[in-house]
Amino acid sequence: MLRLFLILVSLYMLTACSNVILKPDMERVKDQPVSYQDGYKHGCHSGYVAGGSLVHSFNRDTQRTLEDEQYRLGWREGYRLCKTDFREMCKSDAMVSKADLYCSDVRQQGLDKEE
Repeated sequence: MLRLFLILVSLYMLTACSNVILKPDMERVKDQPVSYQDGYKHGCHSGYVAGGSLVHSFNRDTQRTLEDEQYRLGWREGYRLCKTDFREMCKSDAMVSKADLYCSDVRQQGLDKEE
């Protein structure tokens, strides 16, 4: 019975974690060109990584970065904003326990000190 309970709790935690993965706030750039939006989304995921997230992945289309100014500008903005947003979320004491899973490493590193 205890084993079943632990399995159910583990499954619940895995499901709960999947609901916490941050996604770029595309409302911020809804009036921008599609190329800018693509760059913003990729930059945002990369910013989460730079901020300390272990569940996102760095994403940048090198060719588009070189050739497409809108993509490049969107990427830079997404990176900057999402890195800051992630770090601020991790510093917050009002954190929900699920999101706390993503920030424990960030808090341990003492990222209150800016680079």
